[in-house]
Formats: sequence, structure tokens, C-alpha cells
Amino acid sequence: MSLQAAVAGSKIPLSPSDRRLIQFLVENPRDAVFMPAAEVARQCGVHESTVVRLARKLGFDSYYALREASREDVPTLARTPSRVEALQDGRSHTLESITRLESEALLRIPQFISQTALDDAAAALLGARQVLLAGNHYAAELIAFLERRLRRLGFTTVAVRGPGQDVAEKVMSLAPDDVVIAFALRTVPTLLPPLVRHADSVDVKSIVVTDLVGTRLQPAPTHLLAAPRAAEESARPRPFPVSRTLSVPMTICYALQQSLLNQAPDRFSQTLERLDQAYLDFDVEGGTGRGTPR
Repeated sequence: MSLQAAVAGSKIPLSPSDRRLIQFLVENPRDAVFMPAAEVARQCGVHESTVVRLARKLGFDSYYALREASREDVPTLARTPSRVEALQDGRSHTLESITRLESEALLRIPQFISQTALDDAAAALLGARQVLLAGNHYAAELIAFLERRLRRLGFTTVAVRGPGQDVAEKVMSLAPDDVVIAFALRTVPTLLPPLVRHADSVDVKSIVVTDLVGTRLQPAPTHLLAAPRAAEESARPRPFPVSRTLSVPMTICYALQQSLLNQAPDRFSQTLERLDQAYLDFDVEGGTGRGTPR
């Protein structure tokens, strides 16, 4: 049963908050289907418990069940087998199901991020004097990965991984020719709003890579690259082990790197040749693989 069918068939009186939630879910199905209950509540100005109660009023066992039903209101998602169904039939842990879910998530990326948006973000990086990378602990591997990729392309990079004194000291060096890249996975890091706000104040461009599709970040970054990951919260009671991989945000990082290479091939070819020579000088085995950053 789809969300719209559940609303149409409900006989239970709905409060103004309920109707505001329903309006948001119906008008933003592609975004809302990937949002946790807390984010939907924030977008509508209600408490998270109101979202949960609405799901039960409409006949669903949980908000996650309501969200899965919402997939039927989005044609391109309705064709994808329900994650709840996969969990309930016990096949969610198999290699076949994992690869299928990851493949589907990867193929959906262009539905959420256009090539133009990606190229614009890469273009902002081309003139950067320094690139500051930040995020919460969920993004630690991505920060390390992208930092090294950019460093090998000749960028000066600075990494911060949490709020506090370290962040405050490192952002003080930001200047108008710099770029901030921040990751927001699962939640909006506490450091993100003040970081983007500071970047704006010193005329620094910001790029945010996130899986929080539909979230209105305030203040808004210069460039937003948002695409959902494969695994969402489980419909079963916690703790049921449903992990979300880094395949989607990692692919966005690869695509960002490839866009850089495509936009300035001569510049980066020379940079990688110098890097190969540096590897030889310091007796580093393997080099960069004939000019391609590993």
C-alpha cells in the first residue's frame, strides 16, 4: 500500500501537524523517501514523535514502514525491491543482495547529482591555494582518501575531523583562494554550520558531500553534492546490524577527481610526472602508475 493510498483510506482524524507532515511527504517524495524521521520532523517544525504517531495512524508499524511504502509513489524507486522485505526474508546479508543494493544506489547517483553540478564543484577546486577537508567520524576514511588524492594532484590540504580547538585554529588560515570540502554522513556534523558560515565570511567556496538528500543545510554551501547510500535504517527493532557502506560518497570523490583531470589535463599530467620523479628520488616502489593517481 502506497502512502497516498494509506492517507486516502484512513478514517482516523488528523491533526494540523499530521496534515503538514503528509503535505511535505507527498510533495517531496523523492527526497522524503531517504530521510530519517528526525529530519522530516525538523523540516516540518514538529517533534519526531509526531512523525512516528502519524505512521501508526495510517496503519504502519513504524515510520520506516511508512517510508518504504512511500517508494510506491516514486516510479523510479517503486521498481526497486523493498529493503524491509529484504530484511524480513533474511537475505539482506548475502553477497547477492549487498551487491544488488550497492549497484542500485550507485546507478541512482546521476538522478541526484548532475554532471554540471559535479564539474562546477571541481572547477571551484582548480584555483584553490589550500583545501580544507572536514567531517564527523563517519567520514574519517573519506577525508583520508580524498586528502591523499588531492595532495597527489598538487593541492595543499588540511584535514580536520571534529569540533573544538583544532578546527578553530585551522580555519583561521582560510583565505579567499581556498576551498572547504565537508562530509555530512548520517547526520549534520556540529562543525558544519559554523565552518560554512566562517567560509562565507572570508569569501571561501564550500563543497558539501552528503547522503542527507533533501536536507536544507543552513547556511547553504556553495556546492552541494547529495546522493543517498544503499542501506537505510532497519525496520526491525535495534540492534539489528544494517550497515551503510561508503560506496556512494567514495564514487562521488572519484568522480570529482576525474572531473579535475578532465578540466585541466596538462596541469595534472605535469604534476603527476613530477610526483613520479619524486617517487624515484625517494626510492618509492610503484610510482603513480604512468600519471594516474592511485
